[in-house]
Amino acid sequence: MKRWVLGLGSLLLLACAGWFFYQRTGLAAELPPNLEQLDPLVQDLLRREVSRLNARRRSGPAWTRLGQVLEANGLYGEAEFAYGRALELKPHDARSFHRLACVQERLGDLERAVETMELAAEFEPGYAGSWWTLAGWQIDLGDLEGAEVSLSKAEELAPGLPAVQVARVRWELARGEPGRAVERLQQSDLLDAERPLPFAYHLLAIALRQGGDSAGAEAAQERAKGLRPTFPHAWLQEMQRWQTGYAALRTQAGRLVAQGRLQDAREGLERILAYDPDDVRSANMLAGCLLEEGDHPAALQLLAATAAKHPEHRGTTLNWAETLLRSQAPDREVLEPVRRALIQLTERDAGDAEAWRSLARVQEALGEDQGSLMSLDRAAGLLPEEPEIPLKAAYVAMKLGHHGEALERFEQVVQVHGDLPQAALGEFQALALDGQRAAAVQALERLADRPDVDPGQLDQLRAWWASQP
Repeated sequence: MKRWVLGLGSLLLLACAGWFFYQRTGLAAELPPNLEQLDPLVQDLLRREVSRLNARRRSGPAWTRLGQVLEANGLYGEAEFAYGRALELKPHDARSFHRLACVQERLGDLERAVETMELAAEFEPGYAGSWWTLAGWQIDLGDLEGAEVSLSKAEELAPGLPAVQVARVRWELARGEPGRAVERLQQSDLLDAERPLPFAYHLLAIALRQGGDSAGAEAAQERAKGLRPTFPHAWLQEMQRWQTGYAALRTQAGRLVAQGRLQDAREGLERILAYDPDDVRSANMLAGCLLEEGDHPAALQLLAATAAKHPEHRGTTLNWAETLLRSQAPDREVLEPVRRALIQLTERDAGDAEAWRSLARVQEALGEDQGSLMSLDRAAGLLPEEPEIPLKAAYVAMKLGHHGEALERFEQVVQVHGDLPQAALGEFQALALDGQRAAAVQALERLADRPDVDPGQLDQLRAWWASQP
């Protein structure tokens, strides 16, 4: 009996030794090549996690955890490799597929991210976060049928969540249904007076413009922020808990901004930039704080310096242009560098609609109306669902004296986007300037019968018409 027990113990020891040896074989994790350039707190965390994983190299969950640490601290290329290794060891792990998809989206490969997120949803169909994320990306790619399937799944699992409501509104806008989008927003709690979602007002402004309510759209835009929010869910928060050092401080600053604690957020962001002046995201967040506090000159100075140092960073250039255009009467000397930066953006990515749109506004401010018209046409081709761009192009054509061309453009806006009041107003002016007096009189009479035309604007047009020779 004693020999049997000793023999069994020996076998167990051998099995354990074999298991430990097996776990220590296989592909080893390596520290990032730029480790010394990272935040010291991030360096320490990575050293611990890599050491921990190399004792369990064949553990899928250990590779997933390393991927989360890397992703949480902005090392997306390394995180992609870690999640891929985790899936080699555990091929049906929905959580790893989900995080891998998010990393792929961060790296700019949206089509591949969609394919990966589809696998996450397939292997864990009861997780709403995968479905609503997938729906948003499918809308971005124009796959509205696929987005409808994903949205329906998300609505079954979490019908009242803001993330799902926002995705449904975006889907309705992409389908050209602004009335339904407005109704959904107004019936939701996204526009709640106490804690509104600024991005919801951005969507409301788009919907109202599509529906022809320009005044309502401008009022909504005053409370809007165009940056799409990140909605919390369990798998995201599990990854985010690994944020450390200045990455964590930046996340905290974002929360403070959302709470309206701008001074606290600004102090945290200034600490980050004192340590790492090249942290572009923190520089943009700090510029946003300065703008909210009313310090436009400081925000402009920061954005200009950041854009000059990092011309490849699209968000900084667009923020710089938007902030400058909102300032009072910017002169050529300050507009010219922005124009050059925007041209560089369009040269790097000819499909960047927002870059073309911003470039058009800057060109118009510089008096380059012909260039502005060409840029607007490029933007309109990339964003055919937005009536504001071709409408603006028509007014620029009229400003250039191309009255016949402007008239054609206004008529096209009406054909594609419906009988918008601003298009009807422009059509009347183009007819009058083109010498078609009889048609202009009829257009003015139709405007007088429309309840959606501002009476004050109509009176101005009548006075202008009466002054024409």
